[in-house]
Amino acid sequence: MIVIGIFYTFSYSQDCPPTDTVQEEPPQNLWSIPYENSWDGLEIMTWNVKEFPLSSYTVNYITEIISDILPDVIVFQEISDIQDYENFSSMNPAYDFIHTNYGSEVNPDLGMAVRSDCVEIVNYTTLFSSEGWAFAYRYPLKAELGWSCGGAAITIQLINIHFKAFDEGFNQRLAASQILADYIQYNISENIIVAGDFNDEIDEPEESNSLWPLVSDPNSFFTTTPIVGNNYYNSFPWGMYSSFIDHILISAELFNENTLSGEAQTLRIDDYTSSSTYQNYISDHRPVLWKILIDVIDMSTGLVINEIMNNPVNVSDSYGEWFEVTNTGLDTIDMNGLTLKDDGG
Repeated sequence: MIVIGIFYTFSYSQDCPPTDTVQEEPPQNLWSIPYENSWDGLEIMTWNVKEFPLSSYTVNYITEIISDILPDVIVFQEISDIQDYENFSSMNPAYDFIHTNYGSEVNPDLGMAVRSDCVEIVNYTTLFSSEGWAFAYRYPLKAELGWSCGGAAITIQLINIHFKAFDEGFNQRLAASQILADYIQYNISENIIVAGDFNDEIDEPEESNSLWPLVSDPNSFFTTTPIVGNNYYNSFPWGMYSSFIDHILISAELFNENTLSGEAQTLRIDDYTSSSTYQNYISDHRPVLWKILIDVIDMSTGLVINEIMNNPVNVSDSYGEWFEVTNTGLDTIDMNGLTLKDDGG
């Protein structure tokens, strides 16, 4: 299993909307799908793009859909062809793309795309390398992201998952849910978002709910809770297994900060493309999107420690810790002779 890691320095944007926004230019304009982006908030979208690419039209069609919606962050499941995914990424210049590389013809990969004008990928990796069975050997893709627009900013851990499907996967989903619940508890102070294809509904009773460790966890909240149980919003809407199985879960830390502003919705793209076009050329899952408003940060004027990096991987020397210091004011500050020390030290 190979994951290529990268490292960026997260800093706050000084303009909102950003001045470096890159326009998406889809190869065709067949539909008018509603725009979902807002500069005063963060949008997270999860999309199982069935055996990507499902057809020779898939890359162009999904490129157009994204160019209409323009969410800040997208997580993808079921990437079957990495080369086609990389070609797809080159057609979407407004986004930075990452992906797993399981090196398996059995397990499709996971991917993630972030708008480069407002989101920075600090680093990324796969999780739970010793828990392959629980996650059907589709190891979760975790990225640390920094979102900013003007004086509003937030840092998050985003985890992309694809749980095992059907009844035979019940115990695997149950185990994976407990592992994630334990991870959230261990990182209780972090803003954690888990998004993806959970392959189960969240409103089943405990004895038949493979996601119960997360559903019952006081440290977690499924943002999709208000819209489940209504077939109109089903994320997997066709056939005898029509259900709501694609979810976005947030940790208590994030929920407590954004209780009132969060909104989840299923994007019924097939209403615009036609159901047959969508199923035959795009996917059998609808995207699910969650958006929140982000408050402007009241930042002090002067020197601010923007980031502490413990022996960053892109610096090879004997020093163990690095600090990024930003001058948030307009006046020049002479740092000669200043001492950095712990509070009270």
